[in-house]
Amino acid sequence: MIHHTAVIHQTAVIGKTSWIGPFCVIGPNVTIGEKNILTAHVVIGGLGQWRGRTSAGGVRIGDRNLFHERTSVHLAMDKGNFTVVEDNCYIMAGTVINHDCWVEQGVTVCGNVNLSGDVYVMNGANIGMNAAVHQKQVIGAFSMVGMGAIVTKKTMVEPGAVYAGNPARYMKKNAVGLERAGVTEEQLEAEKERFEAIHESRR
Repeated sequence: MIHHTAVIHQTAVIGKTSWIGPFCVIGPNVTIGEKNILTAHVVIGGLGQWRGRTSAGGVRIGDRNLFHERTSVHLAMDKGNFTVVEDNCYIMAGTVINHDCWVEQGVTVCGNVNLSGDVYVMNGANIGMNAAVHQKQVIGAFSMVGMGAIVTKKTMVEPGAVYAGNPARYMKKNAVGLERAGVTEEQLEAEKERFEAIHESRR
C-alpha cells in the first residue's frame, strides 16, 4: 500500500509487499525490499548532511523493517556507495540515520537517536533513546547503548556489552540481551573478532 500523499522519486524501487504511509518521501536511487512499513512522515533518500557537498550515492533497505514517524535515512555521499539498513530492524520515531551508515540485521534504534555519517551498527544492537553516535564509529553486535548516551570518537562499544553516560562508558555485560537473542559464547567471540576487523578497516 502506498498512501496517496506519499512522494516517491521515479527512480525508486519498492517491493510490492511494503507499506508506505502518509506524507512519506522516497528520494532518488533508493531500493526498498519486501514487507517494510514506513508509518508517516518518513524520509528515505534525503540529501546527506555534509556542508558543501551533494549526495551522489543511494540507499538500500532490506526486508521486514519498521520505520516509525519522522525517521530519516540519508543518501550516501559518493556515487556507487549506499546507506544500508539490512533486515528485521526496528527504527523508532525521530531517528536520523545519516549518509553512508550501515545497519545490520535485527537492530533496534530507539526514539530521537542520531547516527552520524558512516556509522556501522552490527547485528542485534540496541541503541537507547536520544543517544548520539560520532561519525565513523562501530556499534558492536548485541550491545546496548543507554538512553542519552554520547558515543564519542574514542569510545569502543564492544559486542555483548552495555554502555552508558557522556561520554559513553562500559557498564557491564549485556547478559539479558544476549540471553534473549540466544547468543552462545562461541557466537559472541566470533562477533568480537568481526568487530575488531570492521573497526580496523575504518581507521
